[in-house]
Amino acid sequence: MKKRIMVIGPTEIEKEKMVELFEEKHHFPHVRSVVYLDQTIQIPSSYLRGSDMMKHIIAIQQNASAVLMLLSANRTFPVYSPNFAKVFRIPTIGVILSTENEENRAGAGIAQCRREFEEAKVDSIHELDLENASQCQQFLQTMNQIKEGMI
Repeated sequence: MKKRIMVIGPTEIEKEKMVELFEEKHHFPHVRSVVYLDQTIQIPSSYLRGSDMMKHIIAIQQNASAVLMLLSANRTFPVYSPNFAKVFRIPTIGVILSTENEENRAGAGIAQCRREFEEAKVDSIHELDLENASQCQQFLQTMNQIKEGMI
């Protein structure tokens, strides 16, 4: 079975942008269930909010090569509980999403996201501006190395 990258996060818009980066396509249908695409597995944000749905996220990891846990630098509430990433047997990558325009305002937000990911025990943390093409390309290369088991 083909391994994909599992993408989880609190907002559908940010997840959609991240999935578009991997899939090199735009406009995916909005559904409230798990979506298997060519390169990614998109987990609905409602699965993060419902404790009874966590078991499904954990079970889906068997089809994934890595887990991307997304956080926006301007978010106002915690998303991942302490040690959340420890339930996965595959690499967990925390991705802090911000834009250059937000960077000055979101400095404290980035620090909070970093702290939340450290408490969740992710394997690595990356900051990413989805509007910066060179950053996105470098991130895709890193993810390909993780997917191939080189990192």
